[in-house]
Amino acid sequence: MLRLLADGLSSEDIALALNCPERKVKHVIHRSCTTLSLGHRAWAAARAA
Repeated sequence: MLRLLADGLSSEDIALALNCPERKVKHVIHRSCTTLSLGHRAWAAARAA
């Protein structure tokens, strides 16, 4: 999901691409940011790129 985020996709677009609920996408991205000690989605996207 972080790779798709780094490619510029929105949470809605990622959910459609992976055929899962948008809420799950947001949860996974939030948990990834927490685990990686990143404060923002943009930082997570930059790290994944």
